[in-house]
Amino acid sequence: MRTLILLGLCALVALPQPLRADAFSDGARAAIAGDYATAFGHWLPLAEGGDADAQYNLGNLYDRGLGRAEDDAAAAEWYRRAAGQGVVEAMVNLGLIHELGRAGVARDPAEAARWYEEAGAAGNALAQYKLGEMYSTGTGVPQDFERAAEWYERAVRQNLAAAMYRLGTLYAMGQGVAQDAGLASELYERGEATTCMIRGHEYEPLAMRTARMSVFVGG
Repeated sequence: MRTLILLGLCALVALPQPLRADAFSDGARAAIAGDYATAFGHWLPLAEGGDADAQYNLGNLYDRGLGRAEDDAAAAEWYRRAAGQGVVEAMVNLGLIHELGRAGVARDPAEAARWYEEAGAAGNALAQYKLGEMYSTGTGVPQDFERAAEWYERAVRQNLAAAMYRLGTLYAMGQGVAQDAGLASELYERGEATTCMIRGHEYEPLAMRTARMSVFVGG
């Protein structure tokens, strides 16, 4: 469990911890019920006070156009605040936004790679897979098949099927790794046996949080 020490808070610091928890839970219940406008109302004061989980969820609401008009720039800003406090899903979603570009955010593969690298180092399989792709193609980073294989391998350890296919291809071609047709075939077979596929280049952000992952520590 991640502990976030947040300094310099204003009104939210004065609220007892149970009230902050209740506000987050009330927002989560509203979101689960499909009442995203009410969820937004519960989470906004928390997010403005520095609550990382609420910041991430606001980014998700703006990102998907739930309870508010879709606003890519606002989504990126809230994700950025949450990512700055260590929310890995926010890092991944920022990477996705910058990799593909959105209506309110310019495409920036180098920025995407930076966020994927941070999330991948923290253990996120999707970010690891995305870094493998970027190093394979030289998108946002210099092309480097060895590093691509390293990132794919990390994702493979988490049973991400798309990474198995990509790593298998590197072994089949001998790119960044010693050519090994047997290992390539094994990876392809493992990939077929799993269901965790990446859907091409469709934009699909990671979901909002309906349970606390961070411990919010006020003054």
